[in-house]
Amino acid sequence: VQKIGLALAGFQDYLKPGRVLILGESEIRYLEGLGDSARHDAIRLALAVDFPCLLVTGGFAPPDALVAEAERVRLPLLQTGTPTPTAIAKLTSILEDSLAEAHATLALLLVSAWETRKAVDAARRAVALEPSNWRHHFRLGHASWGEERLRAAENALSLYPDFAFAHFQM
Repeated sequence: VQKIGLALAGFQDYLKPGRVLILGESEIRYLEGLGDSARHDAIRLALAVDFPCLLVTGGFAPPDALVAEAERVRLPLLQTGTPTPTAIAKLTSILEDSLAEAHATLALLLVSAWETRKAVDAARRAVALEPSNWRHHFRLGHASWGEERLRAAENALSLYPDFAFAHFQM
């Protein structure tokens, strides 16, 4: 998973083949601010590497030049109304189902979006994948309530006794 803001500005060295490209609000606004010729050139250079697909997040409409270039290079163009950070976290957790940190990060983002049920599920997955990581227990405590919150805070403290903030979860 990779955002392509720098590539649109001419720094293609950081693009890695095989990654899902992400365009959020900043990339769309940047493209909208370019003239037609500059927009076409920026998009053509950014899509010159072999990628599996391109995802436009935040409910933004992809510029016509992006749609045309994606079709030309046969790159699937996907869209979602999901905000960029949440889309990246969800996509990462799907692509890296065994990566506990991706699930823990998703939990944190879902709590921020007030999707607590989904946040608890993501945090539980992180703990199940990597039960010795205090951060995952802390994020589970942050997302949950009641007995589960207390157990998660106790587990975080047993793994990292100097983590004072965990006391605020109790």
